Amino acid sequence: MTPSSLLISTGICSLLIFSTSQKVQAAEIIIHNGGTIVVNSGSTLLLNCNNTTIEDGGMFTLNGGDIEKRGKLIVENGGQYIRYSGSVDKCYKYFYVIPGPNGKKAIICL
Repeated sequence: MTPSSLLISTGICSLLIFSTSQKVQAAEIIIHNGGTIVVNSGSTLLLNCNNTTIEDGGMFTLNGGDIEKRGKLIVENGGQYIRYSGSVDKCYKYFYVIPGPNGKKAIICL
């Protein structure tokens, strides 16, 4: 399989996965030159606190769907992150637990 046909088949599979209403789990995502990921309304992308990198010529579009537990978003020069609508739930890497005067604990996320 040539690199260009692999890229085309990966892109087609990505579009098919994210164009239907479902929940998809992913590890770290790197969108290369010419690659596109679209998360449409009714779809959820669960990243489990992994990073998303959009390289030069790559595109990530959030069009009404949900991204859960996103780590860092890295957009390189020439990469595009387009957010029309939808929600993004980010992971918190640091947190503090502070006991309150009534004995209940408060969590502060940074």
